[in-house]
Amino acid sequence: MDVREERRGFGYAKALIFGEYAVLHGSPCLVAALSPQMQAHCRCVRGEATDPQSEHIASLLGVSAEACHFEFDHSAFYDASGHKLGIGSSAAMFVAALDAASDKGDAFGDMSDLLTAVAAHRAFQHGLGSGADVIASMLGGLVLVEHCPDAPSIQRVSAQSLLPFAVLASHDAAPTAAFVEAAKAQEKKASYRGIIKKLTEQNRAFAHFILSNAGKMPDDGYRRAFLAQIDGYYPLLMRLQNAIGRTILTETFETVRKLAPKGRVAVKTSGAGGGDIMLVFAMTQDELDAFCREVEAKCPVHRLDVSVAKTRGNAALDDPISETLNAQLRPFADAFEAQAARSVIMTTLCACLVLALGVFIVLICWSFSTQACLLICGCVIFAFLMGKAGLHIQRKHHIDAMTALLAHDGITFWDMKRYLHANVQTYPVAFSLIRQ
Repeated sequence: MDVREERRGFGYAKALIFGEYAVLHGSPCLVAALSPQMQAHCRCVRGEATDPQSEHIASLLGVSAEACHFEFDHSAFYDASGHKLGIGSSAAMFVAALDAASDKGDAFGDMSDLLTAVAAHRAFQHGLGSGADVIASMLGGLVLVEHCPDAPSIQRVSAQSLLPFAVLASHDAAPTAAFVEAAKAQEKKASYRGIIKKLTEQNRAFAHFILSNAGKMPDDGYRRAFLAQIDGYYPLLMRLQNAIGRTILTETFETVRKLAPKGRVAVKTSGAGGGDIMLVFAMTQDELDAFCREVEAKCPVHRLDVSVAKTRGNAALDDPISETLNAQLRPFADAFEAQAARSVIMTTLCACLVLALGVFIVLICWSFSTQACLLICGCVIFAFLMGKAGLHIQRKHHIDAMTALLAHDGITFWDMKRYLHANVQTYPVAFSLIRQ
């Protein structure tokens, strides 16, 4: 290309309010985009020779590498001493690059852009991550995200739902990938799964609390309950820290937390932890400012000059399900739950019978022929695997049949998935089936 053309894009930084770790297992998370200083700016220069980094980013985003030479300004993601801040720089980088390359202007931020950036960033992180940081970086504002197998469920939340808050940064190194890998190594252990279940319950309760009070001016009762929810994460994250063998709650964090006046100020780590970023919430702005001044004087932390960023993008996000749609979905969900429960019970019984029969035959034949026993064991394992395959086929059959029934009434299966997510305690089997 002979003509030199410059295009610019940006992506917001982020702070995870709640949902760390558990979001990777289907839990909701609340994430805030940060502004005004924390933006990663990208200059996409068309007509200049490209470089390996630009080629790699372009290939992940699915844009022409020959037409793009990306130049990033990450200065907002480093403090005055050159320490990198854990506020989502890589996510902002991909959003900024796509914004610049797409050249959509104010139209940037539809669902196609969102899914492209999430997929590219996840590939960049070798399959890790929920995509919540990318979503906040692109859409701005405050978003409630639930990680789903095919596409994230996203709902905007009013920034008014938050109490006065501050973001504190320390110099404690916090490599997110190492923390996530340590957690993944524990996934098969019952103790870890139990902690994730408790965190998910806490996250769902917090999300319900915020959504049920949407549109109301926060009063003292709301503020006290909000702080209690934030404080509720401390014992759970302490248990998680012990389970994965990584220091999520550092000495600096512990010192800051002990300084917080109980019932008036609450402190929480943000993201994977490690002490890099902490969130402080307070009953009033004056109490928040006074506490931050005290903490900065006594601890090796500094307050970032940030607030919740303004919203952008036009992605079709999830609005609360209407009462009319609720009434339409309820009988379908009841039928789906009953069918799913019967399938799981029958498949489990068949698998147990096959295993029991195999054990019985092996015990009988053990004294006659070792080879026969090995052959029978192989047959039992084969039958068990066939049973699992049958369950997968039944799942697809149930989903296809349900999709057809819903379409007849003008309802999408996505609406059904949202309804099951919102009523997981009523429809646990159906919910687990659609997530597999």
